[in-house]
This record gives sequence, C-alpha cells and structure tokens, in this order.
Amino acid sequence: MASLQGYGTERCETAVQLCIDTLRALVPRWAIEGAQGDLVANCEVIYEWVTKVTPDRALMFGAIRKEVAYLLQ
Repeated sequence: MASLQGYGTERCETAVQLCIDTLRALVPRWAIEGAQGDLVANCEVIYEWVTKVTPDRALMFGAIRKEVAYLLQ
C-alpha cells in the first residue's frame, strides 16, 4: 500500500487502472456487509485512494472516470 502514497503514482493512469481492476475483481469478496480481514482492509485503502485521487485529475481518460463512477455506486 505504501507505493500508492507517492505523487508519481497519483499521476499514473496505469496505476489507477490497475487498482480499479483489482477492486472490481474483488468486489464480491470485500464489498459485502459484514466482510472482515486483511483483504477488506487493503481494498478499503485502495478504494479510498482511487476515489480521492481520480476526481482531481483532469488528465484521466474518460474510461477511468467511468470505472470510478462504477465503483462509487
């Protein structure tokens, strides 16, 4: 998780897309009521980072904006 904290990672669409893809693949395991454990904790950190970083980045392609909108549902 520490690698997400660097400014360079925030500006990297590939890193953002990788995080979004990971979250989407793991939604059935972490985004359910009552889920616990390391997986949930790590996914929550990634989710918080993605939703904090992407809205402020005008350089993000439309595809990433759409994927973030999906995660926010």
